Order: sequence, then C-alpha cells, then structure tokens
Amino acid sequence: MRIIAADSGSALLNSDFKAQLTLSTAAVVIDPPYTHPFAIREQQALKRIDDRSVILDELKLCLELARQYRPDAVHVDVTLNSLDLASISAEELLKTIPSKLARRFMEPLAPYMVEVAREIRRTCGAPVLLVGKESVPVRVAELTAGAHGVLRGARKALNEGVKVLIGLPRACTSKVADGRLTLVSLLPAEEDVEGYAADEEGVLMRVQLREYVNPVASGFKMIEVNPKEVEGATG
Repeated sequence: MRIIAADSGSALLNSDFKAQLTLSTAAVVIDPPYTHPFAIREQQALKRIDDRSVILDELKLCLELARQYRPDAVHVDVTLNSLDLASISAEELLKTIPSKLARRFMEPLAPYMVEVAREIRRTCGAPVLLVGKESVPVRVAELTAGAHGVLRGARKALNEGVKVLIGLPRACTSKVADGRLTLVSLLPAEEDVEGYAADEEGVLMRVQLREYVNPVASGFKMIEVNPKEVEGATG
C-alpha cells in the first residue's frame, strides 16, 4: 500500500527555549517498509505554534503529491478515529471534535479541508484518513518537516550571522552525512524510521550544529546553530 502523509515540524525557539514559530511543512510518499520517504514536497511554514491553519497547508501538499504518485491512502495529522475526511461534510467534521476550543479554531478551516480532501479523492480515489500521530507515515512526515526546518534555521543563522535555536520534533536525534540532514526516531519500535532534507546549497558545511536536550521540554531535543564565520571572528 502506498501512503501519502503530511505534518509540520521543528520550531524556532526563543532564548528561554520556548517554541515560537513552526519552520517547515512537508508531505511525503511512503511505500513498504514505511520507514523513510521516497518523494517529498516541502514549504516554509513560519507560523505560530498554535496556528492550526498548517493543517490546510499539509492537505494541499498531499494533493500535489497525490496527483503525481496516486496513493492508496492519505494520512492527516488530525486524530479523529481515522474518519475519511473526503466522505464527510464540514458540519460533520466539527461535530466529531469534542473540545469546544478546538472546534472554534477548526471552524473556519473545516470547509476548505473537506474541499481539498474531496479533490484528493477525485484525483486518485484514496481516502483521506484523520489518523493523527498513530500513523507511522505521519511520523515520517514530521521528521522530514523537522529536518527541513533545521536546514531553514541553519540558512537563517548563516544569512543573518546570528545564533539560532531550533526545537526538534519529539523523541528524535539528528545526523549529517552524504549531503543531507536526517532526523532519526528514538521511539521504541521506530529505530529505522527517519526523515531527511537534502542540503543542496552546502549550508551545513558553513555552520556548526550542537544538539542538546531541551531543558524546558521533556522528550524533546534542540539544535543550536552558529555560523562558522562568526565563531572564527569572535573566538
């Protein structure tokens, strides 16, 4: 079964290590054994951590990939009993959300989410399932978005000549090799699950990355990025 999934990941942190802005949104195409993507669509996010409109961005990226790769299913990072978003109305979607606050945030997005989901179904016949974090493909998308977010943060550090703090997705670690930055899951039974970003501009060669645990967010790590030129000038 071929699956397309999307998520957003990595956050720009302030000096108190608190997440401020989501850096990247990515959709991925995954075939068995469902451990890594073989096709990716990614875009800059730069939205507040609590901005739920990223869900619509994620769906639109899934649609782009669905037109080319024709999946058997699409997984969305919304946890609602694996309902098929393409088979319900906006009103039905809102009724399934138990939290009044969540419904209020989702109300303006719901019609557009359903519209994109139905376009995905018209394109390839695939259901658009509200699986959430239970989905391994969503996890791969989260790690992929996270890797691209680190790369975007590194580019910011290099262009502006400043230190940048980046919060990684939950329970993962980073590695740089073969011209790409990879985030590898640290969760049990996910030892081979990963997402990556290709460093086509050689940004990572011009910055220094230091990975730490985030002292104010248990289960999360962060990366401090410093331009090598700045370190040389001040050291």
